[in-house]
Amino acid sequence: MDVQELHQMSLESIKKADSFEKNEEFKKSIHKYLEAMQHLIEIQELNETYFREHKIYENLKKATQRVESLIFHLEKEDAKEILDNKNFDEIIEFLNKEIEMHRKLNPLWLEIAKILKEYDRIEEAFENLKKASGQGDDIFEIYKKMGILYISEEKYEKALHYIQKAINIKPEHVGIIEILAQIYVKLGKLDYAIENYLKILELKPRKVEVWKKLSELYRQQGNVEKAIKALTRLTELEPSNFEAWKKLGKVLLEESNIESAIKAFEKALELNADYFEGWKELGKAYKEQKKYDSAIKSFENAIKLDDKSYEVWSELAAIYRLQSNYPEAIDAYHKVIKLKDDVFDAWCYLAFAYLKTEKYEEAIEKSKKAIEINNENAKPWVFLGASYLELEKLERSKELLKKAINIDPNYHYAWFYLASLFMQQNRINNALDICNRALELKPQFQEAIKLKKEIENLL
Repeated sequence: MDVQELHQMSLESIKKADSFEKNEEFKKSIHKYLEAMQHLIEIQELNETYFREHKIYENLKKATQRVESLIFHLEKEDAKEILDNKNFDEIIEFLNKEIEMHRKLNPLWLEIAKILKEYDRIEEAFENLKKASGQGDDIFEIYKKMGILYISEEKYEKALHYIQKAINIKPEHVGIIEILAQIYVKLGKLDYAIENYLKILELKPRKVEVWKKLSELYRQQGNVEKAIKALTRLTELEPSNFEAWKKLGKVLLEESNIESAIKAFEKALELNADYFEGWKELGKAYKEQKKYDSAIKSFENAIKLDDKSYEVWSELAAIYRLQSNYPEAIDAYHKVIKLKDDVFDAWCYLAFAYLKTEKYEEAIEKSKKAIEINNENAKPWVFLGASYLELEKLERSKELLKKAINIDPNYHYAWFYLASLFMQQNRINNALDICNRALELKPQFQEAIKLKKEIENLL
């Protein structure tokens, strides 16, 4: 068969390949392109002059590029079938020879490398990129591609080597500096990563993604002050960035910067009123400031979004208790227990609320349940002892209150109820001493101040 016939056959194969491609019959199209490439290679082997004079290289390049593009449309198994085909290997071998002889084919090394890498022939892909890197045609891009290829293989030290070579060529190229920073993060070298992100900001101070990355890295390092500055800058650049306001609020709350945290959460909630965590955290912040009405509204908004959060009900119950709104506290603590029946604080403070509403049997029952969960906390022992005191079971009460003091001698309520007990027993001097002990622990303890006056009136 002469070269003209082969040439004609290759053109027909390319025409059919184009037709198959238009009909999205990609596997058939690739086979036809490969067939055309085989014919074109035969022409070169038979008649080098004809190959050069008729610009057959251009058809060969087109076929190569189409194979590269179309192969990514195939299912994995179909692609592997083509790549494992002997003809495909022969074509790659031919192209490599062409590259070595005629440097103008250099871009094909990159195309071959891309195909090989995608289908797990990694070492061959590396070899092709290395060959391309020796030619000097856009060496920066070659080093960059090598680095990215090694990153995809999680070979970060090797990736670092090539990306640093690229940096040496273009030290102010933002994209390559960012890749370098990402590699340092993967290697756990956060100081170096931060250093490179800061370089980017010198070049592009308003690059939002970099401020975001910096805030995360500073938090990982425990440098909260710088994390807050980065997040604050991010909110200045993008005032409608919900995620930035959310993260800023959380960091500020962790640092007990309550006023600023409230502002951040309020802004986040302006942007997204369905932000459950925001309402919860805002409620906690208001609670910390003793702005209980605002805290209640925040927790109620959270409950509208998710009424199955025992944590929110627990926070709400705690505020009602702090406000001495014991009926509401009781209802809320029951909600907590219904959702999660092993929450110690719910049982413990439910006992306290029943004690304060003079429902002593209920208080005893809830105290015992709290003790079952944790018998090393003094509070339920105190509430149990106080309930027996109100029921005038004084010896049992004394036994329980002393047990509570042994567990935690610094819990003021234990001394308060013990002072009340001694007063009932008409042991006035003992009662006064014990009451003073409660006030030493909590000088503004109003119930103890009132009790002390009552005791002193009996002297």
